[in-house]
Amino acid sequence: MMYEDYARVDAVNASTLKEIIKSPRHYQYLLQHPKPATPAMLLGTATHLAVLEPGAFDSQYIRRPDGIKFTTADGKAWRDEQIARGLAILDGDDYDAILAMRESLMQNPRCAELLTAPGDVEKSISWTDPDTGIKCKGRPDKFLHCGILLDLKTTKDVRPYPFTKTVMNFGYAFSMSFYVDGLRANGREVKDVYLPAVESLAPHDCAAYRMTDELLDYGRAEYKQALATLAECRKTGNWPGVVVGEMDLELPRWAAQDDDTEATIEVIE
Repeated sequence: MMYEDYARVDAVNASTLKEIIKSPRHYQYLLQHPKPATPAMLLGTATHLAVLEPGAFDSQYIRRPDGIKFTTADGKAWRDEQIARGLAILDGDDYDAILAMRESLMQNPRCAELLTAPGDVEKSISWTDPDTGIKCKGRPDKFLHCGILLDLKTTKDVRPYPFTKTVMNFGYAFSMSFYVDGLRANGREVKDVYLPAVESLAPHDCAAYRMTDELLDYGRAEYKQALATLAECRKTGNWPGVVVGEMDLELPRWAAQDDDTEATIEVIE
């Protein structure tokens, strides 16, 4: 199924569903006012294609030559020619960074093993959540024939602690458990979940992280609660915001100081 056809399927996807964690009101607004793709999102799409489907990347993208300006006649003519050929133009720095990230991943034995193994790339799936009856859909990055689910990530810092914070901040466990259950609902056996991660800036260090069952269970509890909230909102027609009624604002613990505790300044000589 092409992405355009997938987008038209009337079902809930993970990225949109995450918004209801902020509040149902935010979720409803996002549905009514979809966010346009940002340059960073477009670059991420190109990176995924370069790594997961290099042949398709080469046939769909072209590097903007150094020094060419689209304000000149020659530059405009070159640009229009590429567009007529159906090619997307990437600035030289972005194009080179994408190839460097791909090379780094391929030089990492475990990342290369996972990313080049036989499997289905961005294959659309749909299912009905058994607890709420809500129709769901997803397009996992890659599902290997051996039963491993992959989701390629670009990140600022691939070290374990910073990357774990990224996983939690962006709800990766939410998304991956959502995909796992969707694949299983479609009769696919999921044995493991991996996040091959690569830094977006040079030297583009990378790592293959396996998501533990504990982390996936945490994400599953999150998305199940989100679906339950969505079901209730659809039933009642009420889409509340973050705070219903009123709420006290209290002094945070980090700002509190005991009365008998004096502030001290340490002088380093």
